[in-house]
Amino acid sequence: MKTIYKYPIGSFDSTLLKLPKKHTLLHAGLDPKEQICVWIELDTDDLPSLYKQLKVSLVGTGCPIPKDTPEYFNTFLDGSFVWHVYTGLTSNV
Repeated sequence: MKTIYKYPIGSFDSTLLKLPKKHTLLHAGLDPKEQICVWIELDTDDLPSLYKQLKVSLVGTGCPIPKDTPEYFNTFLDGSFVWHVYTGLTSNV
């Protein structure tokens, strides 16, 4: 069954999430408690499958993008801050 999960992410460093191989990134932004999160669709019937690490990085406007940053995913506002979210699979877990 497909289910949407919310994962909190750090605002200044990259966050590594352990996810099933089959997943879909849906959104990045603030939850109702103003915590930075990503929402990901998973197939709960596929959970025992091979896991991957998803690297989620936040980059503020005007800040350098780290060289090892994977691909652009989303942009969202946090008060006067504008965050740009980059994601990419890093390895099997």
